[in-house]
Amino acid sequence: MELLVVAYVLFLQSSSIDDVTQEERVMNNIIWLVGAVVIVLAILSFFGLR
Repeated sequence: MELLVVAYVLFLQSSSIDDVTQEERVMNNIIWLVGAVVIVLAILSFFGLR
């Protein structure tokens, strides 16, 4: 879980470097966050913890 937080912070920093609007940045963050939750749930279900 800590790895996801670090990856998310790095993603936020890299997205702020690009020339994107605030709306695009918010949408990209929402998509990334939903993807991260899906991956975590998939890993948990693989180990039978969900």
